[in-house]
Amino acid sequence: MKTVKMISLFVIAFVTLAFTSKDLFNNGGCSIPATDLEQLPEFEAELLDSGKTFDSKDLNGNYVLVDVWSPSCGVCVEHVPALQELNKKYSSKNFEIVSFALSSKEKVKQFRQEKYPMPWKHALAEKSRDGEIVQALEVKSTPTYYLVSPEGKILADNDDFQEAEGFASVIDQHL
Repeated sequence: MKTVKMISLFVIAFVTLAFTSKDLFNNGGCSIPATDLEQLPEFEAELLDSGKTFDSKDLNGNYVLVDVWSPSCGVCVEHVPALQELNKKYSSKNFEIVSFALSSKEKVKQFRQEKYPMPWKHALAEKSRDGEIVQALEVKSTPTYYLVSPEGKILADNDDFQEAEGFASVIDQHL
């Protein structure tokens, strides 16, 4: 009898979670508000491809899409082709993408070699909620996106991209 009750409770919990979480992943993206950041915070990171250090000030002068992702995040991986299209479409228009991976260097390298090259700046963000970059960017989930102005002002975040149902329409408003 206890087993039947436990299974029933499990099924009820699973069904409840399935119906109530539908809105959490609406439009294949994250509906958790990214942040209340108004300005890109200062940070320093090491680029995966060159090993050079860069900081947030190096991004001034361009529109930047900050992408916090993980190779194990299904939604993040689904968005990569769209990011590649953005890179192709806007890279000659004062625009760049900077990705911070919540993963190991080896996993990101393997992902980029085997699946998508993602030919823009990449750095690792610590795989911890206590990490410097994760804290500075107020990352609550992956993917997390920010569109940043040439002056470092946050122009758009996850909510804006989700409402517009696409990156390009939001970026077109600002470029």
